Amino acid sequence: MKKNTFLFIILLAVITYSFGQSTDGSQFTSSEKQRETILKIVSDTMVLNFLDGKTTIANSQEVFKYVDSNFNDWGLNKGGRRTPETKIQVYKLIKDASFKQMFNSISSDLDRLCLTQHQIVEFCVKSQKYLRKNDLAIFFLFKVDSKYYIAKVGAGSSGLGMSVFTFEADAAWFSNYPHRVAVPQLDN
Repeated sequence: MKKNTFLFIILLAVITYSFGQSTDGSQFTSSEKQRETILKIVSDTMVLNFLDGKTTIANSQEVFKYVDSNFNDWGLNKGGRRTPETKIQVYKLIKDASFKQMFNSISSDLDRLCLTQHQIVEFCVKSQKYLRKNDLAIFFLFKVDSKYYIAKVGAGSSGLGMSVFTFEADAAWFSNYPHRVAVPQLDN
């Protein structure tokens, strides 16, 4: 009995130690573990220039051929704040997840993950290579009047389309369709 207890304690210690290790043996935090199981970095960082915040998604018909009517119906067609030069990181969905799971796997501080509508429009203009065809999307988190929303951009045969969802929408997005997530790069 003592031998089994000793083996159990050793096994528990090995499992506990291994759980805090990445595949290359380095230690990482629980949020990094969660991020690695839901999202994977797929790009070098890109930089968005200083923006005045006046451009909105609904008023960017030259960029988006389709804009979800909910942008206007939900009162989201509002300019934002000025933003400094901002580094953007793009992730790929590697595990089925809801919006909450995706973004919280990067940081629980959602304000740090938000882009302004002007930044989202600018990203779509500058980064065509990340805009997905065939109903594959890239997701952006943004905030209007203290509520969080998701802008979903996809490229179709007639150009870019933009849909909007509440952050609380709990539908799972499937990883077999490698959707993307774009957020400001976080300094650790």
